[in-house]
Formats: sequence, C-alpha cells, structure tokens
Amino acid sequence: MARRNRPAVESDTSAFDFYSPSSPSRPPVVAIYARREDNPDKILITSWASWKGAAAFLEALIQDQEGEPKWLKQSVTRYTELAWASGLRVTCRNDEHLEKLVEQETDLVLPEPYAGQVRQFLGDNAPVAADHERRPKERGDEKEKREPREPREKKTPGRPDGWLHVSDILPEVEASHARAALRKLKWEKPAFGWWFDPKTKAEVGKAIKGALK
Repeated sequence: MARRNRPAVESDTSAFDFYSPSSPSRPPVVAIYARREDNPDKILITSWASWKGAAAFLEALIQDQEGEPKWLKQSVTRYTELAWASGLRVTCRNDEHLEKLVEQETDLVLPEPYAGQVRQFLGDNAPVAADHERRPKERGDEKEKREPREPREKKTPGRPDGWLHVSDILPEVEASHARAALRKLKWEKPAFGWWFDPKTKAEVGKAIKGALK
C-alpha cells in the first residue's frame, strides 16, 4: 500500500478544490465506506471526484493504524474490506475500486472539513452537528420576545394627512357600494384614491346615500 512521507492532514490546501467531491458538477468516481468494529455507531461514507482526492482521504484515515491490513471478504455483502487490528474497516463496495484506491499515488494534503471528519470518526466522542446544522433550541438561540407592534396606518403617496377613507364616511355602507355610488355620480376620483377632506364628510355621505336609493 502506497504511503507518503508527510502526514495527510497538514495545513497546505493548495490545488485541492479540483479534487474534492462536488456533485453534480464533478460526479464522484469512487466512494469510501469506513466503519469501526469497536464502535458500531461510527460509520463514515464519503465520495470523491478524483482518485487523488480519495487517496488523500484514505491516507489521513489510516496513517496512524499499526500493522498491515488484512483483506477480508464480507460473508453477507461479499464486498472486500481492508481490516486493521484496531477494528477499522474500509471498503469501496467494489473490489476493483478498492485495489485501485490502495495503489493510487497522491501528493495532495487533506484540508478541512475532510480532516475534521477523519478526526471525528476516529475519536470516541459522539458525532456533533456543526452549529449551522443545529436547531435553534439546541444552540440556545431562542428568539427575543418582543412587544406586539401597534398597527400603522398605510399612507397612499400624495394623500394629505388626516383625510378620511370612503369606508369611514358611512361605516354602515360597504366600501365597494360607496365607491360604486361615487362612480355613478361621476365623482372624480383623486389620484391618491377615495380619500376625502374631513370638512366634506357630510357632503360626501349625503351624496352616497342619495345614489344608493
């Protein structure tokens, strides 16, 4: 199995973006499946757009494993697995892919977040979701309680302050009926809508009532 002289998780991340997985713009060519027999809850599945990127991930995953792995055939799935004494198991769900991945040479350095995925998988702590993936209650970011706002009157552009809407002239009359009455009277509608000077309230109300008789 090819190994590099430097660790796979150094800080140099140059030229790695091209090799990292990014479907569908760069469909994956190989997927890595890893599990731990000593901790059945630990399962890691990751796909890669290039063999070099996948090899860099594999190097980071196995660089601290002691001894050479065994090639084991699963009795149920019939997939070949690489098995280490620590309990780490790695497969590609395709024997040819696994063999090609093991023999793949790479000089890429695995950056974050992939290096962090490896650390979390190999560690004994339970997986923890990133802050942006957690629900508000889990983050403790409960929304600040605010006093209800007083409804604000919407002002039509150009309408003078304090003018009355047609629905306020005769509250007992449906606004649509009042507007129809004004149109019947050929009342000129102001540019800002059916709003009237309070001084003309009585006049407008009388006109509406007369038109509705």
